[in-house]
Amino acid sequence: MSVPELPDIAAYICALEPRIELGSDCVAVGERFVVEAKEDESYKLADARAEIEIARKNREASVGLFVFSKKTCPDGMEALFRDGNDVFVVWDADRVESDVILRAGLSLAKALCVRQAKERQAEDGNWEDMDAAILGLESEATRLTDMKTWTETIQSNSGKILEEVRKMAANLEKHIVVLRESIAALKRV
Repeated sequence: MSVPELPDIAAYICALEPRIELGSDCVAVGERFVVEAKEDESYKLADARAEIEIARKNREASVGLFVFSKKTCPDGMEALFRDGNDVFVVWDADRVESDVILRAGLSLAKALCVRQAKERQAEDGNWEDMDAAILGLESEATRLTDMKTWTETIQSNSGKILEEVRKMAANLEKHIVVLRESIAALKRV
């Protein structure tokens, strides 16, 4: 079975399809990765690592993808990161912009499968480029998360700034009126 495209992936992961086997459209035909998804506050990163390791072994897969729900993921968790042959993502099913993180996680899992297949076949490959691409995916996912946080901060602070500007303008107007009245009173004297 080939990797589904979004938005089908939401249903795919929610149904907890245990194993994805790469199809004929991939150079790593037959390689497998497992997907585990949790929306459980009690799940910590150590639990996820243990579960994905067991899942890889039980389902004869070389790579694991663990999807944490944004609603219940551990505090401070990166949106996407890799630990060996395991990929961990934080996905918000309610926000379409979060789908890019899930797509990156799926692509990273597929790339790791390709790398595994090539290592098994002992073919020459450009591992440096693949490693750079994997690091690039992780880096860009982190940047995307940072930019989202900054944007939310800007959005939240813009209302506060506008309120301060309104107060400042009102106070300036009051000071101008007082100053004009004082100057007018001095001119009358």
